[in-house]
Amino acid sequence: MLKKFTKKVRRSVPSSSARIPGTNNQRSDLWTESFNTAQTILDIAKESVKAVPVPGLEAAISGLSAVLNVYGAMRGNEDALKAFSEAAERLNKYIMRPLKESLAKDPEFLDADLEGRLDELAKDLTSLKNRAEAMHSRKTEKKFFGYKEDAGLIQELNRDLDRITLTFTAQGSIGGEMEARKARKAAQMVLLNGLRRAQARHDSSSRMGTNGCFKGTRVGILQAISAWIDDPDSPSIFWLSGMAGIGKSTIAQTVAELEENKHRLGASFFFSRDDVERRDPSLVYPTIAYQLAIFDDTLKQSVVRALEQDPEVAFLMMKRQFEQLIAEPLKSIKKPGGTIVFVLDALDECEPGSGAVEILRRWSVELPRISQVAKIILKVLVTSRPELHIHNQFQSPHLRLLSQPFILHKVEESVVQADIELFLRHRFGELADLHGVTQPWPSETHLMELVERSSNLFIFAATAINFIAGAKSGRLLQARLEMMLASADDSSASVYQKLDACYLHVLRSAERELETTMRDAKENFRLILDSIVLLRNPLPPSALDSLLALAPGDVMTAIQDLGSILVIPDLHDSSTPIRIFHPSFHDFITTPGRNSGDFFLPVADGHARLAQICFSVIRKSLKRHPHFINNPWLLNSEVGGAEQLETALPVHTRYACRFLASHVSLASPSDDNLRECVKVFCENDLLTWLEAMSLLGDVDGAVSSIQAIRAWCRKIHSMTEHTSELLRDAYHVLLRFQSPLRYSAGHLYTTVLSFSPPCPLTRQYASQLHVEYVLQGQPGTWDANLITIEAQKAVAAVACFPDGERIATAEYTGSVMVWSSSTGASIMSMECDLNHQRIIDLVPLAVSHDGTQIASVPSEPNSIYVWDVNTGANIAVFEGWTTESVYPQECCKFVAFLPESNDVVSVSDICTFYRWDSQTRESKYTCDLHDEKPNAVAMAQDGSTLAVLHDNILRIWDIAVDGISLKRKLRAPGPIRQIGHIAFLPSTTKIAWASYSGREISIWDYTSGVLLRRTEVDMRPFSLASDGARLAVTSGSEIQILDTETLALLGRLAGNGTVIGKVAFSQKESTLVSTGTDSTVRIWDCAELSPPSPTSPHRGIRDCILASQDGQKVAVFDSMSDTLFLWDEPQQISRKLNVKIINKPEMSPDGRFIAFSQESDRYTRQCAWSLYETKTLECLDTRLLPQRSPGPAVFSDDGQLLAISSMNKGSTIVMICSLVTRTVISTAELHRSLVCMAFSPDSKRLLCVEELCMEEPGQTFTMLDGPTGKAELSVTVTGLSLPVQSIRFLPDGLSILVGMVYGDAATLEAKTLRIVNRFGAWLKVQIPQTSPSSELAFLRCENGGYLYKCIQGKELPLVWLPPSWRWAFNQRGSEKILTLWRGSRVFFHFENGELGILDLQALLKGKAGAAGGME
Repeated sequence: MLKKFTKKVRRSVPSSSARIPGTNNQRSDLWTESFNTAQTILDIAKESVKAVPVPGLEAAISGLSAVLNVYGAMRGNEDALKAFSEAAERLNKYIMRPLKESLAKDPEFLDADLEGRLDELAKDLTSLKNRAEAMHSRKTEKKFFGYKEDAGLIQELNRDLDRITLTFTAQGSIGGEMEARKARKAAQMVLLNGLRRAQARHDSSSRMGTNGCFKGTRVGILQAISAWIDDPDSPSIFWLSGMAGIGKSTIAQTVAELEENKHRLGASFFFSRDDVERRDPSLVYPTIAYQLAIFDDTLKQSVVRALEQDPEVAFLMMKRQFEQLIAEPLKSIKKPGGTIVFVLDALDECEPGSGAVEILRRWSVELPRISQVAKIILKVLVTSRPELHIHNQFQSPHLRLLSQPFILHKVEESVVQADIELFLRHRFGELADLHGVTQPWPSETHLMELVERSSNLFIFAATAINFIAGAKSGRLLQARLEMMLASADDSSASVYQKLDACYLHVLRSAERELETTMRDAKENFRLILDSIVLLRNPLPPSALDSLLALAPGDVMTAIQDLGSILVIPDLHDSSTPIRIFHPSFHDFITTPGRNSGDFFLPVADGHARLAQICFSVIRKSLKRHPHFINNPWLLNSEVGGAEQLETALPVHTRYACRFLASHVSLASPSDDNLRECVKVFCENDLLTWLEAMSLLGDVDGAVSSIQAIRAWCRKIHSMTEHTSELLRDAYHVLLRFQSPLRYSAGHLYTTVLSFSPPCPLTRQYASQLHVEYVLQGQPGTWDANLITIEAQKAVAAVACFPDGERIATAEYTGSVMVWSSSTGASIMSMECDLNHQRIIDLVPLAVSHDGTQIASVPSEPNSIYVWDVNTGANIAVFEGWTTESVYPQECCKFVAFLPESNDVVSVSDICTFYRWDSQTRESKYTCDLHDEKPNAVAMAQDGSTLAVLHDNILRIWDIAVDGISLKRKLRAPGPIRQIGHIAFLPSTTKIAWASYSGREISIWDYTSGVLLRRTEVDMRPFSLASDGARLAVTSGSEIQILDTETLALLGRLAGNGTVIGKVAFSQKESTLVSTGTDSTVRIWDCAELSPPSPTSPHRGIRDCILASQDGQKVAVFDSMSDTLFLWDEPQQISRKLNVKIINKPEMSPDGRFIAFSQESDRYTRQCAWSLYETKTLECLDTRLLPQRSPGPAVFSDDGQLLAISSMNKGSTIVMICSLVTRTVISTAELHRSLVCMAFSPDSKRLLCVEELCMEEPGQTFTMLDGPTGKAELSVTVTGLSLPVQSIRFLPDGLSILVGMVYGDAATLEAKTLRIVNRFGAWLKVQIPQTSPSSELAFLRCENGGYLYKCIQGKELPLVWLPPSWRWAFNQRGSEKILTLWRGSRVFFHFENGELGILDLQALLKGKAGAAGGME
């Protein structure tokens, strides 16, 4: 009976894949409907998951049918089945359906994180399936009798299915993930699109008109390249070289297209000398990085991360760009065993050539490292002409092993001609079909003749067929073919002569056609053609029309028949520029001796004409931006969007601004018309041009442009002095104000004209000054300090490159930096990769005579590192002298390169000479020079002579190929001189010798041993340098420049308060470089040397500034000369008082009195407080302080009272005196020394702050009653971060402002002396100011130089301050009062002893008026 029942139950349970038919029983119908619903839900889930590329997920979803089978075995449990359906529907609703929809919208929706989550989901569902299958596989009897138990297990399955869904969605819903992913991708693309890059990809718009190889041609070379890519063991780099016109770029284009179709093309960069971006090496790596980010999502994450970590990475040196944007992302890619291909075409067109060298070296060094880490195959195809600098790189030992060369022009001519024949047959067939020409056409004879004349130059065939294709009808096709064949009829001509004839024929034909359609056809045709050839960056037709002042459409009309040599955009395309089809045309038209006939373009004349055109455009169309006229305080980013900028600076105007100097520099200096254009530009348009360059974000370009024009003008003897001075001033302006000009062009009218010295430029453009707010402090002339480089770390040594354009510095760890001497920008850094770096006292540094290598001594004392300047790579380490030395701590004292061989020579601190071979990196020989440690070592410029100084003896050695020999000993007369410095005078037989202890400078002829001249200086020489005519001697914060012939002082250079370390003369005219202890490198122009001249009566101040409350009376004190200077602004009277002041003087708020302490008797050293009247500087009263020292003093706000103090053995007596009756009103005694005092606004109370006692937690504040001197309140204030330096009541009398050392501040409640508020470091203003509304206001100067007014937590930018004005703010912790804010005036103490004054009211009024004008 039991067996029959069991069989019946089995027959009634459907399979998981079947639908249950209907039944008359209502309960059975409900169960069947629920079962079918559940099955449908599972089917939908299975369908949704098919598109999800997560292994195991589809099987896991299908496995849920096992759960349904359990319900099938328990017919009648409708509630459990319904609960399962609902749980499955939630799985569908929240996971499966959104996943399917998201993948349909974005096939790359899945990332690693989501894949991991889906993988965990699959595992959980599989576990659920396994449990269900275990239940279903039990014996029927057990399932039947365990019905209640199974019901509980089924409910647990339902709960677990819900839990799995909830766990997944808790980490983020699919829909939310999709939206978040969209937002992340959008943010990433914004970041990527902001990456500066070139339009240099193989399919970019800048390469319009270029095609790959014609089908069936170049089969052999394409197969060779394909086999090289597919072979994982082949070299990483394939170098395809060949002559111009042979088809290298076409092959590169084809390879790029093929590899892109195979999804292996990581990036391509097609160089072009005609495109400023595509020839710029600094744009190569950012451009490749952008393409890599598009190529692979993992790479995109890495590139974006690099941009987030360093937004300026695209502006770094190329080595750093490669490391952060290419190397690191490639190492993170998750495609082990995959291949990524890079195509670099026309590398020879990279400018400068050193950029191409760096690219080759960087790839050759990094490719093996990246491949090893990422386990991927990297292939780089490089094409170029066989230029010497590129050829030499591929012949270097390292690159030779990594590259596979292929010389294209050595391919058999028959093979190339067969390809050309195939190409021509196809093109002629297309032309015949297009024009309905009866075939066969052309004749076989004509076809093969054209093939033969092409030799192996595809460019000839392409130019010829494009010329023929320009025929307007079929009848003219044959005529053009015959003309082309006739143009190259000389069978004895070389292949390039035939190409020249082809080009010449095309030009003459186009010119003849134009004569029938355009007035002045020949003149305009030559103008347009020459401009297209010489433009430094190609322009669209409409922009070229505007640049050349032609009628709209004239350019397109003129070049309509030049489609065979130019890439011409569509008629309605206003943005695509005109480009030369092939570089060989540029060579044809500009190279003397080529067969260009009357189309030959003298390059210098062409550039002179374009320069004049650029000046004319600037003169006519460049105007001040209307926003800056109304409000010059605006930032560049606030003047409008791209459309407004396009209106203000259209394309042709931008071109004129950016490239006028390039054309000037390439023109002949004898061009009188161009000389006049430069003169007019300087006198009328200089400031407007600078504004435009700032708006274009090209301040560096402006610096280079001014330098180029100045260099051109120096070649002209007849250039006016005024023009030269204006250019000089513009150069100084750009160097000194480049920081603010990068943010706002309006600084020209608010900052440059305000802070520059009186000079031709400020006088010429004085009418454009927006508001006059600098009352005093402009330098008398441009100082000699051109550029100050903030090196961030202490600089130990400096050396100059032979080109004069770069300088190298070394840190004390031996790491090296390379800087631009023109702009101060960082070019390259070379870090010593040492496990245990230590600081060393001396860091020898040298640059090779060809400027390609740097030698430095890192923190490992017995090694010399040699660096490659182009790549920044460490190419050699010379070490090992300690292996035979008995001195284990032997260190390098001196290092240098020999001029001819580039061998490295060094001298150790035990005076051992070493010479290393530059090729083998092995030691050639060593020699012990003497037994004493050298004080100084120097080598002559020609590398033939070495000088070693010890005490009074200078040894001169001859350096030979096989050894070094002593030539002469020089002995200085007199006592032994401790520590000395020596420097050879270049191009002479003289050497300079400085004695530190003797303060003596001497010049010797080291060949004869004769002392030529000597002199004593007023300082201890620290280092020497010479350029032959001048000698630079450093000591402290000063450099003295001496004439080497007479040792007369030519001038002094002040180091802005910092101690100057090393100096070096640059090959650049009149340039000197120095290092400072403040981690700066300064570049000086010795041509600007001039004796300092005082510009104000306040010169010489050293200690403090005093001013009346309205700022009209100013007093300054110079403790060095014991002089008090007083300036009365209303009366324009200057007075001075010679007096020895002990404590800081004080001025009454109304400016009537000055009080200070002084010695009343110099024999007994008795002190006294004195009161002087400022009007006459007459002493009104003196209070003796028997046996006591003077303390602080303070005037009351109404000017009626004066509180003075005196101290003795830690106690202080305070006296409050009436200035009306000259009597003491009250006295009080404090138990500690006094720091500062302040009267309340009503003058009834006096707050005193006692000296900080280390044994107590805070400082004692005592409030005295003025009339009686009794203490009303005494509180030890805790919680102040630093010792109190000054105090002041706010005007309402309810709060007290406390100033601490280093510029920190706080406010106290006057009633309780409780701390109310704390402020951060405001960078040293004596006392913050209070406005009439009693609001607390601070002045703050940030590191970038901007001065802010801070009120109630808000900051109002006021003005950018030059470095000399910031000096006082940077003297943090000093007790001297170096800045002061009184009334509408702010006073600044300069390091050179002068005083600067700003009119804050005028400044704020000017800003408010400008803002109102904009409204």
